[in-house]
Amino acid sequence: MSVYQPFAMKIHTDADSGGAIILPDILNKSSTHNPEFSADLVAHDNVPLFVAVKSQKPVISGETFAVPTFLDNVATKGGKGILTTTNPGIVLYFKKFDDNGDVAAGSVHRSFTITGGVLVPKSMSVDHQGDLRLRWELHPLKNGSNAVIIEADNAALPTVTVASARWTLGGMTIGNIALTEYTGIEIDFGNTVQSRGSQSDVYDTHIEQRTHEPMITITGIDPGWFKAASIPLGGIAAAYATDKIYFRKRTQDGTHFVANGTATHIKITLAGLAAIDQAFRAEAQRISETTLRIKLAKDSSGNAPMTIATASAIT
Repeated sequence: MSVYQPFAMKIHTDADSGGAIILPDILNKSSTHNPEFSADLVAHDNVPLFVAVKSQKPVISGETFAVPTFLDNVATKGGKGILTTTNPGIVLYFKKFDDNGDVAAGSVHRSFTITGGVLVPKSMSVDHQGDLRLRWELHPLKNGSNAVIIEADNAALPTVTVASARWTLGGMTIGNIALTEYTGIEIDFGNTVQSRGSQSDVYDTHIEQRTHEPMITITGIDPGWFKAASIPLGGIAAAYATDKIYFRKRTQDGTHFVANGTATHIKITLAGLAAIDQAFRAEAQRISETTLRIKLAKDSSGNAPMTIATASAIT
């Protein structure tokens, strides 16, 4: 029996033009097809007499450490459409192992090709001393005569040219207040999509991005976040001119992190409203935790709720 593990993902979203991007540093991948069956009962029997698949809405998801590679090619709002006729849209690769536990040689690996649909980022998160990871979703659509997902067992593994890198917690300024003692952050991109079909076809052929409503949740151990001089009960405005979140890039030597002045860190600029969600949570022998939530929105100048620069210096 052959066994496989995730390898990488090829992103080619420009119709019949441009080059493909190989997304490395995959943490996990999954594909759920969500079949819906038709199996109605009739009067003369209490057991279904006819069954059919009436719809399938596949959703493919995964996580990666290669945050800049993904965001530079898909963007925060997502909605990156895939519609190609000669070039593959997105290809998911799984590497095959031989009986000795080594990666099999040659074009014997598995691939799953999707030629129509929408790719969106779903969330990013990192905890104290952890590494930033991004979760994405791919919503395949029926594209002409192509199968919604094309499986093959004769693929050659692509060459990964992007150097592995990791990012972790950096400085945060919210409401023009420099936060301290933060221990984790989660960014929900608020990207939701809905696919639609017609003519009783099993697979959907249309898709729409319904929302882009980002929300940021920051957790820390500084109870001073919640006070009149910091973030009062009614909340505080977040503004492009003052507010930012950094993720600093790691090194593999004794300096631990790339120097702040080097433009290799990730910077988020944001606008919206910040408010304390959990003022305190404590147990008898544990220190208190505080949670801050930021609902993002366009500002009065029409700036996007947030922008992410993937090659920024920390200032």
